Amino acid sequence: MDRVPAQHTLPHGDLLQRPLRKFLPHATLLSVPELIRLQPVGVMTPVAEDFFMSYLAAPIVIAFFVGHKLWTRTWTFGVSLSTIDVDEGRRELNLKDEMDAERAEYAALPLWKKAVNFMF
Repeated sequence: MDRVPAQHTLPHGDLLQRPLRKFLPHATLLSVPELIRLQPVGVMTPVAEDFFMSYLAAPIVIAFFVGHKLWTRTWTFGVSLSTIDVDEGRRELNLKDEMDAERAEYAALPLWKKAVNFMF
């Protein structure tokens, strides 16, 4: 009886363990609009003119990006994750207290204001 080989022994088993695996979702998100530009939704046959019109700005954007990198001499792309502070500005959310305060504020409103709030 043949056994199924373990994941690490398969020839493609280390595909997701490679360093490029973190770029796969980004590549997917960037490639989907390009595929839609090739053949837009609802168009039965692709038209070459539409394809080239959609890619007309790509060389300009790339030229400006490279020009910006050359001008500022910043060769990094993005922000280092070690510099990001995810706790800055975080506050404790006490939903029950906030809802009680909002209900008390609404109860203090005059009747005409409650009617206007109800209608609009």
